Parts: sequence; structure tokens; C-alpha cells
Amino acid sequence: MNNINSFPYNSQTGSDGKHDRVWDANDFARDRQMFLGNGIYPNPSTNLQVVSLFNTMQVTVRGGAAWIEGRSYVQGRIRGGRIDPIDVTLDIEENTSGVMRRDMIVVEHSLLRQRRDIQVLYIPGSTTLIRNDDVYQLKLAEITVNPGTTGIAQSNITDTRLNSEECGIMYSMVDNVDTTTIFKQYMDYLERKQTEWNALQASEQLIWQEQTARQESDWQAQTQAQKADYESWKASMEAWRSEVIAEFQQKIGFNFDNQINMPGTTKTFDDSVSNQIREQIRFSYEDLLVADMLTTFNGDGSIDQVLTIFNADGSTFSASRQTTTFPGGKPRTEVVNYVG
Repeated sequence: MNNINSFPYNSQTGSDGKHDRVWDANDFARDRQMFLGNGIYPNPSTNLQVVSLFNTMQVTVRGGAAWIEGRSYVQGRIRGGRIDPIDVTLDIEENTSGVMRRDMIVVEHSLLRQRRDIQVLYIPGSTTLIRNDDVYQLKLAEITVNPGTTGIAQSNITDTRLNSEECGIMYSMVDNVDTTTIFKQYMDYLERKQTEWNALQASEQLIWQEQTARQESDWQAQTQAQKADYESWKASMEAWRSEVIAEFQQKIGFNFDNQINMPGTTKTFDDSVSNQIREQIRFSYEDLLVADMLTTFNGDGSIDQVLTIFNADGSTFSASRQTTTFPGGKPRTEVVNYVG
């Protein structure tokens, strides 16, 4: 009959002077476990929520209440049946290991501590709960601590309060709300959306890379085509210039004016020096000097003409001198002297 209990009844003193019923806290806790299950209080929604503290190496556990193994935990002031929540700040250890670390924040009931109480604890490097006759933990959140990080963002905190296997909502014998399934559905949905988002990012990145590569290829092709066009045009102009110079060589004995009507050339005229006229022919597209004619009117009535033809680099290709005299009453005499 030792496993059959009736509770509570007042104790009576026996003939030996001892009480026949002596109750302790465990008796009351065991009785309360019969109609109140473990978990955090359902309201408000921020009850014992773990949040980032301005992306520092600290997190805040918001005020609230929990029920563990027939015992209550209140993080705040009770006024008129309501709780004025009080936040608790916890320091997160730095990660110098070089690999990602998973920590957790728990509400822990313990009979091993001298105070025998319930506390909010930070447990680094572990996400495995302890649950035995002396210690019982509810996991509020898991925290991902990346190597060398200097701050915990909200995205590094996984809220586990709605997971009935790890924490859950406090319930009565009438209303037992198992939120494990919906929590797992939520996590599956979140992971699926994260996967879709990563795939979308990867796809957009690939499209951008392909567009960039295509634009680069098109630009290179256009540049090569323009270069080829220029080289072809330059080669044709050089060939044309060579033909012009050849014509100059063939017509060296003719009047300088015969050359100025050749396509692509311009002629300049300068008579600023007394008794002299300088005429020059240039290629328009490069402003290169092709030929120079210096005509000098001498005092004896003769005329000297010096014709110089130039290479593309400006050096002299050929030079000739022609002197025209007009003896009295005699036909004109022309004497041509080639120089260079």
C-alpha cells in the first residue's frame, strides 16, 4: 500500500507523539505536476524570449514565467495577478576555436544547488538538455556563434520555446497543446524558403556572370573589329601614300601644281619672304608633309625651284633643283640639278 497516496490531509499526532502525515515541497510539486505540465506561460508572446542586444556579445532574456516539474519560475514582479516582466542580460563567450559553435539558453530547475531554485542559464558548446530527478531544463533558444564573431545578430538565435520536446507552452490536464509538429513545420518551411532564396541568389548571380561575360565578349569582339578596320584603313592609306610618292617621283620634272589635285591632299602657300614663294603639299588624314617647293626669284631674272619629297617619318626621300633662265631674245633655258 506504500504506492497509494491521498493528498492533502492534515497530519494527526499518534500515541507515540509523532505526526502521521509529514509533507515536503516535493509532495506539493508532485501533486501539481498532475494537472500542470512543463513549459513557459503562453502570454505574452515575448515571454522569456531570447533576443540580440544591439549585435553585441550579449543577449537579453525577456521577462516572463515558466512551470517546471510542479514548480514555478517568475522573472518579474507579480502585481494584482499580473507579471511586470524584468529582462535579464547574459554574456556570450567568444569563439576562438576556428569552427562554428552552438550554445543554448535554458530555464533550469535544480535540486543540486544550495538555493534549490530555478534559474535562467547560458550553456556554451552544448545543445543537449539535462533531465533527471535532480535537474530539469527547458531550452529557450539555441545560439550560433561563428569563429571570431564580435556580435550576435538575431539571425544567429533560433527560438525553441514552441518546441514541445525541448520547451513548449505550459498546459493543464484539460488543455494539452503539443506544438512540436507545428514548430517542425515552421522550421521546415523556414529551411525550404532559405533554400529557395539561396537558389534564387545563385541563379541571379549566374545570370549576372553570364551577362557580364557576354558583354565583355561583345566588347572585345567590337574592339577587335574596330582595330581590324583601322589597321585595314591605315594599310590602304599607306599604300595610297606610296602610290602618290611614286607619282611624284615620276612627275618630278613637271610643274608642282600638277600634284595638288591628287585626292586626299591639301596645299599651303606662303609668300611672306621677299622674292620667295613656299608651297607645301600634305596628306589630310595625318597632316604629313609630302612635298615642299621653294621658288626663288633671282636678281638676274632667273628662277630657282627646289623640290623636296619626304618619307612618312619626315626624312628626305628625294630632292631636286631646277633653274630657269631667260636670256635676252633667246628661247627659255631650263637647267635641272638633282640634289640628294
